Amino acid sequence: MWLGASEPGSAGGATWTIRAGLADPGCHSFEMPGSLNTYLIPAVEGLSPNGNPLASGLTVAPSDGSDAFRRKATWCVEQRSAEVLALRSLAYPKYYLRRAGSAVGLGRNGPECEATEVPKPGQLPPTICQRMWASAGFAAETVWRVGVPNPPDTSSPIAQRLLNDDGLRARVGDPVGAEQADGPVRWRDYQHARLYWRADTGVHEVRDQILDVYLNRFGGHRFANFGPPVNDQSVTPDGIGRYSHFVNGGSIYWTPNTGAYGVWGSIRAKWAELGWERSFLGYPISDEHDIPGGRRSTFQGGWIDWIANPGRIVVCTGSPETSTSCKTPA
Repeated sequence: MWLGASEPGSAGGATWTIRAGLADPGCHSFEMPGSLNTYLIPAVEGLSPNGNPLASGLTVAPSDGSDAFRRKATWCVEQRSAEVLALRSLAYPKYYLRRAGSAVGLGRNGPECEATEVPKPGQLPPTICQRMWASAGFAAETVWRVGVPNPPDTSSPIAQRLLNDDGLRARVGDPVGAEQADGPVRWRDYQHARLYWRADTGVHEVRDQILDVYLNRFGGHRFANFGPPVNDQSVTPDGIGRYSHFVNGGSIYWTPNTGAYGVWGSIRAKWAELGWERSFLGYPISDEHDIPGGRRSTFQGGWIDWIANPGRIVVCTGSPETSTSCKTPA
């Protein structure tokens, strides 16, 4: 999409990479090519008493990961005809991408003057107002034609790793969706996996049952004890299981007999100290969960408790339901 020439820091750049909407995947976000995570947003510094923007400009800015930014960076399509469409701001639903000649801005179909203070009793019209774009050209100035779709995107770290890793391409298959972003985290879905990237972790895959648990039981990269992955899904030393480690100190382990479960924090650290799945505990058979006074993870050969007061770890053998060899303080 071409939005007109400008300088960096304004509505910059003549071309944009069209992404799935940051706040609504059914809409769109416009990312500046060559500037990952930098998007086109309304340049709004204040709102009128009616809740409307007191500016009509656009700017480009890096995402701060907030819900407010995601809404500002999201533009939803309104089809005006078979050939043309309008792009409405999700953050300011009365406002649209609007152009007049080479100027591009934020425009609405309404009064040219927006009140900047609440009128006093008997005061009509308000004595102070902000001039807005004239409404006369609204219909013609808010339509855009859709031309050639985005060419294949080879600029992102995800695309670059995929292009240079034959084994990874064979494992993940073909893409099934556009690359998406949530603050500094980016991902793209493929037939058999999802690839994640963050500047400090690089590009890594999560797939199969581990991906299902990561997304549907823990909420993916937003889960505080996980974040994005720091390794490609790997085979355990015994050849039986699979695992993924995540940047915030959590892991998910899977075997055909146990399924996939998450371990993190002090319990994970103790399990690692004992030798991971090669210890007498074996693989996890539960996610970490609350118990009176602490937290617990259950394994094939026993369990590990974290006791909040005084902050200690208890390692036990057998089953929590039947074992009498290890009594955890209530």
